Amino acid sequence: MGDFQRWLPLPLNEWQDTYRTLHMWTQIVGKIRMTLTPPMNHWWHATPYVNSRGLTTGPVPFISKCSPVHFFWGSCDLACTRFSGRLTPPRRGVISGPAYSHEVCSAGFWPSGGAVDGPAYYSYSVPRPASIDEAQVRPGEARWNAQLSEFILMYDDVRRAARPKKPYLNFWRARTTPEHVWLNGTVPHWSYEHARSL
Repeated sequence: MGDFQRWLPLPLNEWQDTYRTLHMWTQIVGKIRMTLTPPMNHWWHATPYVNSRGLTTGPVPFISKCSPVHFFWGSCDLACTRFSGRLTPPRRGVISGPAYSHEVCSAGFWPSGGAVDGPAYYSYSVPRPASIDEAQVRPGEARWNAQLSEFILMYDDVRRAARPKKPYLNFWRARTTPEHVWLNGTVPHWSYEHARSL
């Protein structure tokens, strides 16, 4: 058998309908992937890949997400940040530009410094919702800090509580679960089950 005979014929007129259908479906998948996946060199983020079963996209990340607990070495704080997936007005800055490109609600722990005299838990939203500084927040010891534009719960207030875990969890849940977070007047597209598990 010659090399020519090992190759199957592919007469397009015999599978034209299948070809058109496959082409349209791959365009749909490609456009979804292009929209939801961070850009890569040469549009690699938008193309399906060939694997042993055919074409695949691999996992398609969604912008609406929750970060792991992470340590910011620049400000020396631990934080967990939730992203709604909605864009915000552009900001300047090598760090703050990308960090706040989408609506966020962040909560964490900061050992001290600047406008806060002592270790504290904090929570903030970007962009800052209207009248958030007048919002009721739990526990009662938590306060709005106008200089930082965020809610603060002092670590010593938590430590002195009869049940320290309770004020901390109340602060966290009151500031990060969807029924309490309001960004641009709407509830974010976040996983409620994930928030309840925190």
